[in-house]
Amino acid sequence: MSNLPPQQQTPQPQQWVNPNPTGLPRQSNNKVWIIVAAVIGISIIGGMLLVVGLGALYWATSSEEPLGPNDQAAIVDIDMFLDWSGDPYAPDYSGEKLIKTRFLDGSYDVDYDFNVPEDPDAPYLNCNITIEKNKADANVSYVSMWTGALLGMHMLGDADVEVTERNDIFRWGDESTFAILSVDGEPFGNMFSARKETRVFFIIFSGTYTDDGEVVNDLLLPVLSELHTCAP
Repeated sequence: MSNLPPQQQTPQPQQWVNPNPTGLPRQSNNKVWIIVAAVIGISIIGGMLLVVGLGALYWATSSEEPLGPNDQAAIVDIDMFLDWSGDPYAPDYSGEKLIKTRFLDGSYDVDYDFNVPEDPDAPYLNCNITIEKNKADANVSYVSMWTGALLGMHMLGDADVEVTERNDIFRWGDESTFAILSVDGEPFGNMFSARKETRVFFIIFSGTYTDDGEVVNDLLLPVLSELHTCAP
């Protein structure tokens, strides 16, 4: 069983879109790597911005810390994701990783990752919350996360991934971007990032995608409504 605290469950959507309705494996290792590359890209560009903006000391003095009572309030974990998607996949909880990192200026990051690369039927899920000290820094984090994900997919992935921005499907907060991820015209996942005041939310997943705003609401609104409770 997962060692993570239970999340509030949302009603199972009735109109989620399965990219492979034949029942064959919904994603290939190639598509998993595309998503992993996106997350790696976020780390790369984030590190570059930190070095340029604040110096290597900022990153070097970051530290992993125990999770606080509200740190997971706005995290989508694998159980919540599967309840939402209706995917019958039985999760291997060894693929879960949840890390809280605090930085020199008092800002912090909570990063959730679910990845079972040896299982082609397993979805991939990454959900990240960043709490900055001011709105200007939060805006930099918001931009760098999206840019880093694009950089990772295009430079580190081994397939030509198409990122189609569809902000007409879902918007939230002070600024946000929603996208459908495709390879060779076949959608396989979604990516979303938002900023509200000093808090930044990011999620990317494969194995299921949707282009229905109501379905997106079912997954994201419950956690986004709790983003304000996440605090150092």
